[in-house]
Amino acid sequence: MLGKLPDLIDKSFFIGYFLPAAILVGGVQLCLHLFGLLPPFLTFPKVSDLLDAAILIAAVWLLAILLLALNRAFLRLLEGYVRVFPFSLMEFWKRKGFRDNVEPVLHRQEAIDRALREGTELPYFPSDHSERLRRAVEDYPHEAEFVLATSFGNAFRALEVHSKVVYGLDAIPAWPRLEAVIPEAFGKRLDEAKAQLDFAVNTFYAGVIVLLLYGGLAAFKERLPGWWLPLTALLVALLARHMAQGALRLYGDYVKAAFDLFRGELAEKLGLALPQTAEDEHHMWTLVSQYLIYRHRGCYEALDAFRKKPESGGR
Repeated sequence: MLGKLPDLIDKSFFIGYFLPAAILVGGVQLCLHLFGLLPPFLTFPKVSDLLDAAILIAAVWLLAILLLALNRAFLRLLEGYVRVFPFSLMEFWKRKGFRDNVEPVLHRQEAIDRALREGTELPYFPSDHSERLRRAVEDYPHEAEFVLATSFGNAFRALEVHSKVVYGLDAIPAWPRLEAVIPEAFGKRLDEAKAQLDFAVNTFYAGVIVLLLYGGLAAFKERLPGWWLPLTALLVALLARHMAQGALRLYGDYVKAAFDLFRGELAEKLGLALPQTAEDEHHMWTLVSQYLIYRHRGCYEALDAFRKKPESGGR
């Protein structure tokens, strides 16, 4: 635990977790103050005292650590990994929209690729096909079965399936191993992009929590003091939700770039050599993914065909 303390005071932690925690504490404090429920030691004149300010900062820091611990749960909720109403209905319509609007674009591109490989006549495609294809691969995964209930979740799925579609490498089991070979300079850029995403996501939840707290207290007290606070909380949540979508694209670009640039180093660490053809490489990474996911010894043994050859001249 002590070895991890520096990670809890670095820039990424401050941006991604401490600032949203401060926003949440400030919003809760204002909400309780408006309803006359704020404890005396947290009243606004009192926190100007050095000791009480230190206690408040410590509380924000501990809340930031809690946000860090809940990061995965918060992300999955925002992605739509919930099989209850209304998420189930939202997922149904998202998958229907995928089949109606996205699958035709992907199938059209497959037909174009096939014609180019075989040297046959290109099929018809509209003038805006490239733009439709770009939106399809940025906003959705490659198959309907992977579509989730929210736009945020589908954009996250789109970056997760990039390496699988292109290289055959499943990103989920491969990512911890790839992180170990990413250069420090690139890793810092990746952390900064993730911090922006964490800030937007945690700020979204901060706004939602303050809004729900105000609504609950208003119903209990049967009055609406400081009507501007729930409006502000709603605006903060909506703005943060919009920011999260943009931050996810930036983070996704770095994640995809990591696979594009450093999978060779990953292969070397695994004792493998990148094949010369895209088809062979896709087969190799598919075997790697299968042995990582399923603990499949047969797939691991099949990788003998891709082992690095010993250097000549050695004894």
